[in-house]
Amino acid sequence: MSFGRVLALAGLIAFWGLALAQPDLPGLYYDEAADAAPAVRLLAGKPVEAVRDVSLDLFGLRLPVMVMDYVGAVSTYLYIPWFGLLGVGVLQLRLLPIAGGMITLALAGVLGRRWLGSFPAGLGVLLGAVHPSFVFWTRQGVHVSSLLGLLAVASLLSLDNWLKTGRIRWAYLAAFLFGLGLSVKLLFLWWGPVLGLYLWVRAGPKAGPALAELLRPGRLALAALGVLVGAWMPLYYNLRSGGTLGVVTANLWRTSYGVENWRVLDNLATAFDHMLALVRGDHFWFLGGRFGNAAYPPVLVGALGAALAGGFVLGRRDPSWRLLRGLAGIILLVTAQSAFTVSGLWPTHLYLLMPLPQLLTVGVIFRLGSLLRGQTLRVVLALLAGLGLGLGDLAADLNYHRTLAETGGWLRMSDAIYRLVDCLAADPDRPVLALDWGIAAPVVVLTGGRVTPLELFFYQPQAPPELVDMLYGYAGRFPNARYLLHAPEATVYDRRAELGRAAAALGRRPVLEFTTHQRDGKPVHLVYRLE
Repeated sequence: MSFGRVLALAGLIAFWGLALAQPDLPGLYYDEAADAAPAVRLLAGKPVEAVRDVSLDLFGLRLPVMVMDYVGAVSTYLYIPWFGLLGVGVLQLRLLPIAGGMITLALAGVLGRRWLGSFPAGLGVLLGAVHPSFVFWTRQGVHVSSLLGLLAVASLLSLDNWLKTGRIRWAYLAAFLFGLGLSVKLLFLWWGPVLGLYLWVRAGPKAGPALAELLRPGRLALAALGVLVGAWMPLYYNLRSGGTLGVVTANLWRTSYGVENWRVLDNLATAFDHMLALVRGDHFWFLGGRFGNAAYPPVLVGALGAALAGGFVLGRRDPSWRLLRGLAGIILLVTAQSAFTVSGLWPTHLYLLMPLPQLLTVGVIFRLGSLLRGQTLRVVLALLAGLGLGLGDLAADLNYHRTLAETGGWLRMSDAIYRLVDCLAADPDRPVLALDWGIAAPVVVLTGGRVTPLELFFYQPQAPPELVDMLYGYAGRFPNARYLLHAPEATVYDRRAELGRAAAALGRRPVLEFTTHQRDGKPVHLVYRLE
């Protein structure tokens, strides 16, 4: 086994250990549970509420198509056999994205060997495997879309296989994977231009003939069919409801999260700040602290600049520099596209790039080392530089785990969710109404579907007037219901006033029945009844 493969294997082992440590911490978060909750209910033989009432009705079952207007139910259907085999729980839920992360690293290693050689690829995989952004976002499903990282690397590898072998089926597979990524989450649209850029860079002078071959009518039709088959979920959903199109249209100018898309320069600056936050790895405040690797941002900026300059100056003579320029272009292209959004500007959107920044960094260090005489010296210097970055990342990982063991997570990601579930599961037949975002899905998963809170809060800062009437009707039908809210610091949508007005109209008042606390005593969840 080559030294590069040893490094890659060490990375996989390190990632497995870091990602599986304390698997129940932080507490199960809404976004990572959102696509698992329908799977739990289906396995329990209970009906699933369909987004905008769009579903597939097969064999007496109502099967979900989307989890949100721009998130498909791909992971839901992965979880059904997964939970059926392993059971339902936090460990089992987090094992699936962790396994996906292992596959992502392995595929990135294959691509890296083709681009850079065995040693740089192995070192790049090792750096990606211990990076806190990859470790902690992967283990929590990066809020339903960690599968995008796997599909991104797999589509690049499929395209590379087509260019390497000339077998058109690999191009069809790349098309299908792109479509499947659109089913996972709408933002995979960003990967379409990336595939085009990669084709141009990787094929070099042969890009034109390769593209002409793909554009032959029959082959183009099959490639388009691959995209359509992969993207069947949002296509079917929008044919039935227009939900995604409506959300995109409503958020083109200003999103519901307050992002003004017309502020192009400001949003670009924010997007590139997020890229630096991605590689710094210090954005996991909800684990109980902020730790990161301050050396990474300047190193990445230097690597991007060197790759672009080296590619333009030496790319014609040295294919490695041309590939590094293309890799830098991919990172910059995705980052620039992330400045336009229909939701918010968040570093999580750039997760699908991992571990490409690490491969780029190692590749540039290794190529610059070629200016030195002697292969051994070049390898040693690259190894020392890479391990220096890796040790900084590993220190951040261990600090996060140490702090997490003390705090259990903060606010909506605290382990207080487990104490809420214990309270609700003690009387599973009582109706439960969730009056804030972030509560219902974890409860469904953690109770195995025995408790399924109804959500009623509306995704907008101010509640519409009809909410009071809806609460009035619900309380009249279910007088012993429990109402779930967050404590003020954890609240997303505050609906306390509406609950109070509905109760007053019934001649009743809200009474606090139970409160959960994070480990430092700060309240997180509030359980009310009306009396």
